[in-house]
Amino acid sequence: MGLFELLTMTPAVRHLIREGKTHLLPGLLPGCRRAGKPAFARDVLN
Repeated sequence: MGLFELLTMTPAVRHLIREGKTHLLPGLLPGCRRAGKPAFARDVLN
């Protein structure tokens, strides 16, 4: 089974991509979860 998460293109995501700081993108996922987006890995493991 494959599992992946989608990261919504927000101004913060665009900024990190534009600046070449894609290694910081995983740090944005907790904020997306607080905004109500599901965390697939957590949901599948539970």
